Amino acid sequence: MTGEWYIVSSVNKMLVVANRQWRVTASYPLSRKLLVQPEGIAFDGAGNMYISSEGDELQAGRILKFGYKKP
Repeated sequence: MTGEWYIVSSVNKMLVVANRQWRVTASYPLSRKLLVQPEGIAFDGAGNMYISSEGDELQAGRILKFGYKKP
């Protein structure tokens, strides 16, 4: 929808946004409490973003939805 690339970093627990030329335009820390080990990212037709995370001994794996907001 925006022509940007969204990249999830499991090691650094971050979401990075890059433009069409692969220049980083934004980065966001991901909560270790919500996303123990973020590994997957997907978008639906409405532009909503989903990030999946593995669980650990104390927390089940999960998929979180982040609603699309028009710029």
